[in-house]
Amino acid sequence: MTVRLKIIMERSVARLGCCGCVSYGPMEKASFPEQQAHIQSVGKILRSLRERYGERVDVSVVDPRNMIAFWDNIRYGIRPSTPAWILGRKKIFEGVPDLEKLQSALDAELERDSFSPAGGVQAHSG
Repeated sequence: MTVRLKIIMERSVARLGCCGCVSYGPMEKASFPEQQAHIQSVGKILRSLRERYGERVDVSVVDPRNMIAFWDNIRYGIRPSTPAWILGRKKIFEGVPDLEKLQSALDAELERDSFSPAGGVQAHSG
């Protein structure tokens, strides 16, 4: 009974083909203050989610500039500068959500998952 939460947001790393990843330096980071604020806010949220849900919520963070995110960018109307939160193949938030609202959405998804046939609870006949 694990739910998948995908966050599509820019990360402060440049990918340089065969050269791997190069982290942005202080000057580059200073030129994107909104992105840095998103990264810090999302980091706090992710730590809270890990503390509350542990392994029950599988979180992946995908950079919209990554080719893997191409179809998600189209499907969910992703704006590269704004984090998007995908739960159950549905975009549930754009931007940095309120932690309580995100937890409510995750709680509802976990509850739905625990009562679905795939979630492991089976109906008793009798």
